[in-house]
Amino acid sequence: MFPAIVNQLLETHADILELFVDALFDLLMLPLVDDHLELKPLRHLDDRAYSPVPTVFTSVKNSIAMAAMQLLALLFRHEPVRSYLTTEKFLGTLLACANEDTVLIEPVMGALARCGLHLSRSMLRRTPRLVTTAWRALVESGSTLVQFDAALVLDHIMNQSPDLFNEHGANHDVVRLSDQDKTVSLMTCPAGIEAWNTTWAFESVRATHGVHTSGRLMFEVELLSDGLFQIGWASQQCHFNLTNGRGVGDDEHSYAYDGKRCKKWHGQVVHSELWV
Repeated sequence: MFPAIVNQLLETHADILELFVDALFDLLMLPLVDDHLELKPLRHLDDRAYSPVPTVFTSVKNSIAMAAMQLLALLFRHEPVRSYLTTEKFLGTLLACANEDTVLIEPVMGALARCGLHLSRSMLRRTPRLVTTAWRALVESGSTLVQFDAALVLDHIMNQSPDLFNEHGANHDVVRLSDQDKTVSLMTCPAGIEAWNTTWAFESVRATHGVHTSGRLMFEVELLSDGLFQIGWASQQCHFNLTNGRGVGDDEHSYAYDGKRCKKWHGQVVHSELWV
């Protein structure tokens, strides 16, 4: 629903959208101000693993900033928004937030990974501290999600994808997660073997190869979190729809297994078992 609203605003009320984005950007900067709402001096990048003494005000500022980051990262794919945020040094502000409080590393790396999809490699390379921050997150973070996003950022910058590709393009013999046949906000790694959903919507993705035979077939999945998943099979007639939450298993053209809620899905729910 949110992308549809944004598209309508871009077409009919671009001035309102600009005010909305400007307000979000102001909220994003909350971690960079003190209790008197004055800008703090920027911390040096070598001041490692900084975590300020938590206060109620700090927690509120961080929570608001995290929500603003997520919304701005989703809006970033629209060219007018991207142009405005680039002028306002959006990436630099994100990096300053990450350097201000380690609590913000995860949402910052997620936002940078999404924004990197829509920026040139040269522009990313010209962003001060981006490479250093991403490498530090990749090496030092204990979060699998942060490491995933940091690796994506570095891949955007250096194009160091795993060797699943050749000089002529993609290796079409390798089955992987599609970077095209998916819902808009699902993040897949360059190798196409890992995916993360950090939004509030039910995102979906298909593989690059379908099954064109009958019989008993299987695939294996490693779960890296304990969230909700519907994993299974979907034909091209299964149309993903974020607005009404339709994904794999939600119609007669797909089947899914949900070990979190102990359900099987094929347009209707059947009782099942927990994940093994």
